[in-house]
Amino acid sequence: MQKLGILIFILIFSALTSLNTEILFSNAIEDNGFDSVAPNYDYRATGFNPQTQINKENVNELELKWVHVLPLPESIDGIEPRIGSIANPIIVDGIVYNRMEDLRIFAIDAKTGENIWSFQADPYLVNIEIAKRNLPVNLNFDPSLSSHAHSFSYTENKIFAPWPNCQVFGLNAKTGEIEFRLKTPTCKDLEGNEGLFKGLQSSGPVFDTNNRVLIYGTGGREAVEGGRGAFRGYNLDSGELLWTFYLMPPQDVGDPEWTIRVADKGWIQGIRATEIPENILRNDWGECPDNCGFGKGDMGIGWGQWAVDEDNGVAYLATGNPSPSWNATYRPGPNVFSNSVLAIETKTGNLLWWHQIVSHDLGDLDCSWNTVLANVDGINTVFKLCKGAYLYAMDAETGELLWSTDYYPHVKRGSIGPEPNFDFALDPMNKDDMNKPWVSYPNNEPNWRKESGGAESDVTFAYGKLFSTTYHKWSLQKITAVEPSMRNSWGRISIYSDQELAANATVWAHDAKTGELIWKYDIDNVGIRGGVTVSGGMVLFCSTDGTIRALNADSGILIWERFQGYQCPVQPVLGADSDGNIKIFTLIGSGGILGRSEPIPGALLAYGLSENYNSNIEKNVEKEIIKENQQVEEVIITESKITEDNFTYSTIELMGLLFLTLIIGISIGYIIKNKLM
Repeated sequence: MQKLGILIFILIFSALTSLNTEILFSNAIEDNGFDSVAPNYDYRATGFNPQTQINKENVNELELKWVHVLPLPESIDGIEPRIGSIANPIIVDGIVYNRMEDLRIFAIDAKTGENIWSFQADPYLVNIEIAKRNLPVNLNFDPSLSSHAHSFSYTENKIFAPWPNCQVFGLNAKTGEIEFRLKTPTCKDLEGNEGLFKGLQSSGPVFDTNNRVLIYGTGGREAVEGGRGAFRGYNLDSGELLWTFYLMPPQDVGDPEWTIRVADKGWIQGIRATEIPENILRNDWGECPDNCGFGKGDMGIGWGQWAVDEDNGVAYLATGNPSPSWNATYRPGPNVFSNSVLAIETKTGNLLWWHQIVSHDLGDLDCSWNTVLANVDGINTVFKLCKGAYLYAMDAETGELLWSTDYYPHVKRGSIGPEPNFDFALDPMNKDDMNKPWVSYPNNEPNWRKESGGAESDVTFAYGKLFSTTYHKWSLQKITAVEPSMRNSWGRISIYSDQELAANATVWAHDAKTGELIWKYDIDNVGIRGGVTVSGGMVLFCSTDGTIRALNADSGILIWERFQGYQCPVQPVLGADSDGNIKIFTLIGSGGILGRSEPIPGALLAYGLSENYNSNIEKNVEKEIIKENQQVEEVIITESKITEDNFTYSTIELMGLLFLTLIIGISIGYIIKNKLM
């Protein structure tokens, strides 16, 4: 009788909740996980999709639904843009949006794979000089001109994407027509700038829709003539410029106090910036006039998606490496705000805090890719993984370091000498070393760098865990002198081992609260770039060997894999087609992954559950109930397609009744079974 009473209570509670107000169900619709409205699913860049239709129990039932072949780009006056795509697709309202390396944007039917519309801003590409400067071109043309179209964004029925000349277009998501553009492009008329810009930035814009702000940034060209980097906030409705936050001092005049003025808000690799002696911080970016102009270092921005806290109006922005990338002759200090996370007020551009993860970068160890914002046991936390493979957890309110990993296969920088010496010149995790003067290379002898590991991928937060990837690529790199007259020079000569691609890769799972390692999954002879997507209890990722894999998120055990024919440059993305059927979308092709750019256009692939899968489940459930309860002749489970247009309170009532009927049937079967036993 006690069991019967409990069951009756469950039935009554289920009925009440099922027949409750429309608000509960509308919230579920809003967070149903069917759409991926940003490169990392949501505006906090978590990389987690809460859908449960495809999960670790049925992933082996996936089948290839369609293949959308990516077209080859057209040459512009003999210049060949990069081929393929390395931008995570975005799925909204049954449409897959894809950004190509030649800057075209496609809208594709998620159900059929058929093209709906495409967009290319032709007027911005007809000028050959602009094209040479700003197009993502093949590396064999000129390494200094190479770039990537890493991401784009979505909000309020518009696709937002960066274009040459530091412009951002907002396209109508249904038609592809331009409905928004910046009134003042990000790299136009920057105060104190004397250098040049890539023109095309790798990151898509991010948004604070509550305060109606779009945030975008621009950086230099990673060479001795690069421009002054900056983030800018724009009105999301009008495109008017609201504020500018500069990432380095003016290039036309000296500013010895640049870093000292912001030290009270900053951290350098876990250490308060105020604990660093002022003589180390003064003249951080060099002095003018000797080091001004093309001899001045420059600043880049991050490549991935930045997290935004719309509730509190804060954006957590990531920056790239200082430049010249391998030569610090013109930047003697820590080079604040390079390789950093910055917490900035979205309405005003005011700096709340900064945390530099890689100081005085001598090895292109940039902190590109995403920032992640998550609440862990009541503490809003920002997570960051940089190329040097240290994973950081920072308090979102203060920037204070909560924990960091120290056992990744980190990249090591060699000390000065004619022969390679792989001792750290400065240990970034050692407080005493961080208080020593930073070394400016080159000196009389070359500097060598041994690359034993790296991370060029997004971090994902789900189930209280952090999921990340690293790759291990063995090489020697010799840093050589750079003169101001050496235009476009990075100051690097690389000497690689026999295997130029990544030798192996690892997927990691850490406890988000403590940083404790939970599990890791190693793969030989592949690289991973783009990170992982977590959904349905699975960790999904692609690799350079052309294979998509799924790991159990709890254990790290491989539960599914499929060879796709060619390397996969970004993580898979989940979303729903017009019928509400979840699909996994992956890109294959060259796309310039890990420096490779073969003439293979690639394709967009869509995986979904087999058509017989759901019906089989229904039949099994039906047979089991009939077997256990002879009084029940048939149980029919009906799927309802619900849209915002036809959804009414009566529909909620009907769904509640159907759900209640199902619960009653199962409960009766359970009672009868127990009585029979």
